[in-house]
Amino acid sequence: MPRMQLAIRMTLGLLAAFYFFVIPVTPFLLPPVEVGGVIAAFFVFHLAWWWHYRTRGVGWVGVRLAAWVDIGAAFTATLIDPFDIPPTGMLVMIAVMGNGMQHGLKIFLEQFVAVLLLGIPILAIRQWLFFQEFSFPLVFVVLFIAIFLYYNYLLFSRIERMKKKAQVMSRQDPLTGLYNRTAFIQSAAYLLSLHEREQTPLVVMFADLDNFKGVNDTKGHLFGDQVLKLFARLTGELLRRSDIVARYGGDEFVFMLVNMSPGDAEQVAGRLQARFARWAEQQGAKVSVSFGIAAVPDGLIDLDRLLQHVDRALYEAKSHEGKQQVVIAPPLA
Repeated sequence: MPRMQLAIRMTLGLLAAFYFFVIPVTPFLLPPVEVGGVIAAFFVFHLAWWWHYRTRGVGWVGVRLAAWVDIGAAFTATLIDPFDIPPTGMLVMIAVMGNGMQHGLKIFLEQFVAVLLLGIPILAIRQWLFFQEFSFPLVFVVLFIAIFLYYNYLLFSRIERMKKKAQVMSRQDPLTGLYNRTAFIQSAAYLLSLHEREQTPLVVMFADLDNFKGVNDTKGHLFGDQVLKLFARLTGELLRRSDIVARYGGDEFVFMLVNMSPGDAEQVAGRLQARFARWAEQQGAKVSVSFGIAAVPDGLIDLDRLLQHVDRALYEAKSHEGKQQVVIAPPLA
């Protein structure tokens, strides 16, 4: 929401200018001309930042710089405010909350700590230097703001945790913990682009559990869930971190293996079959797994077409009597 954030910054800057030029007393530390210069510098910075964002974009350093300019301007306004309880202190709270909501918990926490360690001592020094008396109302205003910001920190922390959890859930199959279909397609698209640029060898592999419906019917769906979770665990033990595996749907799994040939993938499939068969035998379950394998051809390739090609190899594997087969698809033209 950069456009909205710019509008809010400009509005607060105009409000600060109106405030300092209509108050009946002179600001502390700076004469009105220099106050106008500080406000003008705030406008110039954010307009230049906006131009840079629109023409070249900004990274995390640029975002952080803008946030710290906000908090610095708010501190300056509070410091030069001539009143015992400075209304411009609200700008500090707005800056911390606004940048925290816009840019996340890290920025919020940094600026909240700055308020506690710098803002409150500066207000205390200001009170002692210019008013030379204890201000009971000011103490309570500062405490209210600190408690309010801490409460917002707790809320932001919860929102961040919920956001991360939602992101994980949106990409993860809840039963097996593997990627879901959407996450696989996103990750596979990245690997295919890498393959196109750098000719990294890739193999796509489909796996389908043989007689899984029969197992569900004879041993129940809870046992069927155990079968799926066991197969997912085996893939985690036998595959590398660079490989992608996902539950594609039902009892079907899809793999994208990096820096492998179809022959290498066939060996991986064989090890998975052997480990899975031993477990199934121990459980008295008549279930096995079949694989279809295809190498990713050179150049630009459509993922849907590639998956259809591998799926045909899987169909051929499952059509064999006895199943538990591995079929390598012919090169895709």
